[in-house]
Amino acid sequence: MIIANIWVHAGRVRLYLARADRFLAWRFVAISCALGIVMVACSAGSSSASSDGGAAAVQLKDALGRTCNIADSDTGHLACDQSPQPVPACKDGAMPFFGLGVTSGPTGPAAVCAGCYVGKVNSFGGAENCSLILCATAAECPTKYPRCVAQQCRS
Repeated sequence: MIIANIWVHAGRVRLYLARADRFLAWRFVAISCALGIVMVACSAGSSSASSDGGAAAVQLKDALGRTCNIADSDTGHLACDQSPQPVPACKDGAMPFFGLGVTSGPTGPAAVCAGCYVGKVNSFGGAENCSLILCATAAECPTKYPRCVAQQCRS
């Protein structure tokens, strides 16, 4: 049993322990700190959760060599390593963005498409703004298009 008195003075907490308990208390503190540091170090590199309930983020690669991550699963906006340049260029305060799209029907194949948005309204100019998402396995496909068929992501 650890006998302790805790005093708060000038914003600092002081812990006074009986002599027999000091060694055990400091040993406990040292082990707790070491475990805390290990937990923080391990969790720092694993912040790949997306905003759609914690699913792991998927790094997408398209036919033009861009690498993208889903930045917002609600809007389908992507964060890519290149700047979006939709054709025609965005007008009237619209902002360019990359979004998740398709090149031929609702089942895919999935593509990274450049477009314009104002608020929550997205618009894509056409197929010339889209580049197929390439995959070798289903793990390289976005959740909305989870199957990899002939190196293309499909639903």
